[in-house]
Amino acid sequence: MSGVIYRGEKNRKFSVLVTYILAKILEARVIYDDAYLVQRKEVYPVEELKPFVKQYIKELYPVDE
Repeated sequence: MSGVIYRGEKNRKFSVLVTYILAKILEARVIYDDAYLVQRKEVYPVEELKPFVKQYIKELYPVDE
């Protein structure tokens, strides 16, 4: 088990990328812990992060065409 902690919008996006890569390599589950808002932990398939990963890569590392 590992955890990712971040501060700020840009760091959140980068942490999602790191989480996705590690989860894919290790064939792991992703648990979203929103202890501040809903007081529960949710388990998500790694593939549910894919749309966010694609969007965040474009935002963090733009490529001029």
